[in-house]
Amino acid sequence: MQRHLKVFAPKGIPYAVKFALNQTAWHGRKTMQRLISARMIEKNKWTRQSIRVNTVRSMDVDMMFSEMGSIEKYMVKQEVGGIAKGKPGRAYPIATSYAAGQSGRRTRLPRKPNRVGKIRLRFRKPKGRTKGEQNKALIMAAAEARDKFIYLDLKRGRGVFRLLGGKRKPRLKMVADLSRKRVRVPKTPTLEPAAEHAIDKMPEFFRDAFIFQLRRHRLIKD
Repeated sequence: MQRHLKVFAPKGIPYAVKFALNQTAWHGRKTMQRLISARMIEKNKWTRQSIRVNTVRSMDVDMMFSEMGSIEKYMVKQEVGGIAKGKPGRAYPIATSYAAGQSGRRTRLPRKPNRVGKIRLRFRKPKGRTKGEQNKALIMAAAEARDKFIYLDLKRGRGVFRLLGGKRKPRLKMVADLSRKRVRVPKTPTLEPAAEHAIDKMPEFFRDAFIFQLRRHRLIKD
């Protein structure tokens, strides 16, 4: 098909190549968005929407290229892994599975009432000599005041806890772990597999592009 087009309608070649390269990039974008949805816990749709395409601009075949990828810098760390740090002097908040209404590994966003940004904590001066006495006093005071959340520094780690069970038998459930200043971000590739999948589809896109140009120049019939 390429030889026929080159001989009988050479002006159609750049349009065919342009179409195929653009289709490859758009297919890669769609695939990457699907992978993000499947592999990541999303706060909103922005990460998927950040996947953009730069289409072919030149009509010189040797200068043609199309691009696909995210405009967000944080996607580099998602692609190859890395370290996430808290704000200076602060811990990096890690939502627990309980905060998302799950058991085991967390795969969803925390429920709205359990999100750190939505929680307001009451400051109390700890009473008692030992850490254990101080924590017990804080828990009882929070239960007495019917506070829903409390910050505690326990042996199992620092964090924000939800207070359950009332003032007689208060129970604690951690909603945000604040014991670490940095956490490892696992490698979650979406760009590379999306690009590979798009490249595998390129022959199909080129075939469709050549057929379209051959039909357009009436070199083949429908």
